[in-house]
Amino acid sequence: MEEKFKVKEITSKYKSCNNCGLPLVTCICDKYEKINTEAEFVILSTLREVKKPSNTARLLKLLNEDKTKILIWERTGEPKELIHMIDNPKYDPYIVFPIYNEELEKRKKSFNRSEKIPLFILIDGTWKEARRILRKSYYLDKLPILPLEGKLKTEYDLRRGIESLCTIEACIELLKMNNESVEAQRVNDIFHLFVKSYKAGVCGHELKNV
Repeated sequence: MEEKFKVKEITSKYKSCNNCGLPLVTCICDKYEKINTEAEFVILSTLREVKKPSNTARLLKLLNEDKTKILIWERTGEPKELIHMIDNPKYDPYIVFPIYNEELEKRKKSFNRSEKIPLFILIDGTWKEARRILRKSYYLDKLPILPLEGKLKTEYDLRRGIESLCTIEACIELLKMNNESVEAQRVNDIFHLFVKSYKAGVCGHELKNV
């Protein structure tokens, strides 16, 4: 089930925007235009992760509302909407996940454009949570794994110890793969503005000339 989240309930450290989740002093809701990508994204997330003020999956949903779904993973439940999409022949589904064992290596597949709509499924959470979600979700068992390989360095520094791409950075790379370079650049621009705005806002500073 896709859910709407009240961002203002996440933290009591500062007053935040109910849409972008940023501190009100650096809200970016009037600084972006929505996009409508050819590729579609499903972000399977823990509730705790999606409610973090620094979460970038929510930002992608704001930018690409019609082609992005955020679904909350439950151990005892089934994301029926995702299962229906996987079974729909109009989609070409991929799980975007790093290869870390031989079993996943066997499922590795390169991305190839086709007449079908690319359906990129990303798992949003800590590394431990993401592996658990992948392992415990039977409906993902037979899907091909698409790892993002190469020298990709994250520019997301809002949390300590994060070395891999954050969710929205992964989506930027996927858009590039799908030859949606204009949309990828627009998402990239807003992502960098989001990071700057977050850092300034939590300190009570405004961003000027943006």
